[in-house]
Amino acid sequence: MAVIGTNIEASTLNKLVDTSFAGVPGASAVDETPASCYFGGETRLEAAHGGLQTVFVGFGTTNVDASAELATLAAHLSTTPSVKWARGLSPMVQAIPEGTSVQSMYLPYSDAGLFGLVVSGRTAEGVREAGKVAVEVLKNSTKGLTEDELKSALAKAKFGAASAVESREGLIRDLGAKVMVKSLVGLTDQLDFVDFHGRYVC
Repeated sequence: MAVIGTNIEASTLNKLVDTSFAGVPGASAVDETPASCYFGGETRLEAAHGGLQTVFVGFGTTNVDASAELATLAAHLSTTPSVKWARGLSPMVQAIPEGTSVQSMYLPYSDAGLFGLVVSGRTAEGVREAGKVAVEVLKNSTKGLTEDELKSALAKAKFGAASAVESREGLIRDLGAKVMVKSLVGLTDQLDFVDFHGRYVC
């Protein structure tokens, strides 16, 4: 258990922690905690009437060393433009059918991560077609990026990692990572060592 405080004096926080958690028993060492396991599966929920059809295509990993590569891949595939009112540079933008959207996502955890694509559209047919296209673009992207594509993806991933701490939730998440695993600086440093094929280079 870690206690994180913002905008509070350390002495005050220490007193509150001593008072509030005095009776909490000690826990086992971190290295004795079993590693997370990923179990793939499928969940279907009945969509609300008139709402968008949505499909999530993704995979999990317990390889925390892959966080930089997955963050870079998510940035490369992200259809959100870096500049307002501009079209994104993602290969998804031109490929997906009109009336559908595909957004990449990467959720890192202390010892695992979830990467995926959220496909949405007005019709089931459109979502089905967009999903096929999205998976094909994902497969092609994992085979390697050009130098310009990699530079653009790295810059976008670094910006996303840095801007994530602007909110309270992002700040707490980053401070927690510093206590438990690694910091924002560690991730952005790793991004400098991703080569054109998504592997580390020395």
